[in-house]
Amino acid sequence: MKALVTTATALFAAIVLTAVWLFLRPDPLGGEPFAELNLPTERPRLVPMVSNGQSRAALPSMQGVQMSKTDAQTPARDARATQKAAVKPAASGTSKTNEVKITYPGVKVVGLGKRPEINASPPAKGRVLLSPFAQDVALGPVSMAPVPIKALVEYTRYGPLPKVADDGRAPSVVYARPHKLLPRAEQGRQARIAILISGLGLSAVATHTAIQKLPGAVTLAFGPYGSNLQGWVRQARQVGHEVVLQIPLEPFDYPDNDPGPHTLLTSLPPNENVKRLKWLLARFTGYMGITNAMGAKFTAAKDALRPILKELKSRGLVYIDDGASPRSNAKDLSEELKLGFISSHVVIDSEQTRADIRKSLSRLETIAEERGIAIGVGGSLPVTLEEIAEWAEKLKDRGIDLIPISAAIRAGQPVNRS
Repeated sequence: MKALVTTATALFAAIVLTAVWLFLRPDPLGGEPFAELNLPTERPRLVPMVSNGQSRAALPSMQGVQMSKTDAQTPARDARATQKAAVKPAASGTSKTNEVKITYPGVKVVGLGKRPEINASPPAKGRVLLSPFAQDVALGPVSMAPVPIKALVEYTRYGPLPKVADDGRAPSVVYARPHKLLPRAEQGRQARIAILISGLGLSAVATHTAIQKLPGAVTLAFGPYGSNLQGWVRQARQVGHEVVLQIPLEPFDYPDNDPGPHTLLTSLPPNENVKRLKWLLARFTGYMGITNAMGAKFTAAKDALRPILKELKSRGLVYIDDGASPRSNAKDLSEELKLGFISSHVVIDSEQTRADIRKSLSRLETIAEERGIAIGVGGSLPVTLEEIAEWAEKLKDRGIDLIPISAAIRAGQPVNRS
C-alpha cells in the first residue's frame, strides 16, 4: 500500500512540474501564428516553349538582365560543377514542343518552420530566360532573380524580414521587374500606364489566372493570409511579374469591416503596430514594396502612419497607395521621409461591370496621354482580370507602354489624383 501511495505521489508531482514548465517556459512567438517557408530543394527549371518545328532564331533574343553578384561564396570546384547552365533540347518524339531547360543552384531545406539555408545564389554571370507569354514577346525576355536573396533577408522571431544589403542593395530595386526607362530628354509626351492587381493569394484560381494571363509588366499584390504564398510569388516572378505585399490597415468602420488578423490600428501604440507590421512582412519574401488593404482611418492619422512608413524606408521598400482615400497622408509623409511612393489615379473595378471597367481603363489612357504616366489598381475578380488582359493586348498599338509600378516610381513624375 505504501509503495502504491509513493508511486501515485511521484506521478502527481511529475504532472504538476510538467504543467508548471509548460506555463513558464519562454515562447519566442508569444503564442502568435507563424509562417513556414517551404522552399524547394532546387530552384525551378525555366522552360521557354516554342511550337513544334520552330527554329531557335524565331525566339525572342536571349539577352536578359544580368544577375547581381552572388550573395554566398561557393568553392571554385563546386561552382564549376553547379553553376553551369544545362541547355537540353527535348528528345525527339517525346514532346510536342521543343524545350530549352536552364538550371542553376538551389536551396537546401533544413526543416519545416526553420530558417532556410541558402547554399548558393545564381551565377554572377548567368543569364536566365523566362518562359515568355504572348503578351510579353514584344517586350523581350525578362530575367528575375530567384528569391529569397540571402543578402536581403534578416532572420527574426517573426520570420524572414526584408532588409537593405550590406553593399547598399535594396529590395525595392533588386526585386523589381527590370525595365529600361528612356532619358527624361527623350521621354517627351510618351504615354505609360502601370497596373497593380491586389488581393491575390487567397483564391488559387484567381491567383493562377493573374499570373498566367496578365502581361509580366503588371505588378501583383499578395495578401498575408493565403496558403503557399512563397510558391505563388516564385511562380509570378518566373514569368516576369514583380510582387508587392498588401497589408491590412484600419478602415473607419473597423471592426465591423475587419481587414484581417494583425491589422494596424490607430488605437495601438507605435511599437505595437511595428510588431504587427513585422509579422506581416515575414509572410513571404521577394516583394519590392507594400500596398494597403483598406486603411482610410489609419492613413489619415499621421502619428500612426509615420512609424510604419519609417520602418518601410529602413528596410529598402516602397509604398503604393491605392488612391481610394482622399484623406490619406501617405504622400506627404513619404516625401518627408524620402520614401519611394506612388498613388493610384484610378480604381479600375470600383464598379464591377465590364462596361465600367472598360471606362476606367479608357480613363487611364486619357490620363497617361495628358500627364505621361497613369496608375491603376484593381482587384482579382475574374471580370477585372479578363478585361485587363484583353485591353493590354492592344495597348501597344495605341502608342501606350505598359510598365511595372517600380518603373513608374523611378520615373519620378508627380502623381496627382484626378
